[in-house]
Amino acid sequence: MLLAFVGSVASVGTACALAIAGHAWLVLIELPPMQVNVTRGTVVETEHTVVASIVSTNGTPLVDIGDAARVTPVRSSAKSLQLLPMVETGAADAFSVTAAEISLASASHNGEPAHAAAVVDWLDRIGLTTGALQCGPSRPMPWAWPHVDADWIGHAHPTKHDCSGKHVGFLTLSQYLDADPADYLNPDGQVQKLVLAAVADRCGVDATTMSVGTDGCGAPVPAITVREFATGMAKLTDRDPIHDRVIDSISAHPWFLAGTSRFDTRLTEHLAGTGFSKIGADGVRIIVSRPHGIGIAMKAVTGSHPACAAAMFSVLESLGLVAADDFPDLASPPVKNNAGLRVGELIVQHAPDLAGLI
Repeated sequence: MLLAFVGSVASVGTACALAIAGHAWLVLIELPPMQVNVTRGTVVETEHTVVASIVSTNGTPLVDIGDAARVTPVRSSAKSLQLLPMVETGAADAFSVTAAEISLASASHNGEPAHAAAVVDWLDRIGLTTGALQCGPSRPMPWAWPHVDADWIGHAHPTKHDCSGKHVGFLTLSQYLDADPADYLNPDGQVQKLVLAAVADRCGVDATTMSVGTDGCGAPVPAITVREFATGMAKLTDRDPIHDRVIDSISAHPWFLAGTSRFDTRLTEHLAGTGFSKIGADGVRIIVSRPHGIGIAMKAVTGSHPACAAAMFSVLESLGLVAADDFPDLASPPVKNNAGLRVGELIVQHAPDLAGLI
């Protein structure tokens, strides 16, 4: 017998007490939104509301934090779903796409020299040049600046764009389909029809009615609810061979997912082959945890990257997936001035109690 309870509870521990022997219960725990306060000195300078959802492999919502029905463009956090047609169609195998390149297709990378070189090598293998990239030129991300020389920082190029790996993945699919490479970002073209259908399928939404906008890199970007997005992330943990290949590739090459010193690289390394973390523009983040069969999607309503990262770390700590001692700078994120001195901090309010969920 399968019963379901939906309601507001103080914690997962309270929800677990609702279970009755002899019945399989599905409990949707509804918690208040998190608020991340950013201080300067002793004063709260800004406040950021953060909402999230945790969903199980089979699509069962487990936890909603705030308004998980909020519709948001999924941005770069969806790249692990957007690359699926490249693998499913056989395009990846036809062009000998490596595990590192699958990670690169999932990436919002720093634009460090090895990222750009990998993009060039991959393009060459599929018979194209950097002129085929429609992501636009970009300088390396600021996270890369301490690790590259000034000349590299100063010159913009499409291969340095944080989404260039995703675009080569699209072009790989385009070449395999014998489509016009100039058409690879067309929402009604062969490539993007497959990409949007894959995202809709994993997230449990209707591709024909799903809202689609344009991302900063020019690619079509779906807008769905936070809970639907978590559903898609959770689907990757179902042990389907295609999904396993994506998780294994990203897990094996976390540097290509982001870059030196990045949150996503460090968290994915820490998860040690079991899942990954992924940023998206304007305060979107996801986590995939295969052993626990969950996907987490999160949105900072104000679009703040630091606030979303602080809130995500708080959730992961509550789930027991990370410990503050392992990442003191992430557990207590500082606000620094131009001289690198700590002048404030990010404080997560209404952090959820998720002990016992996984």
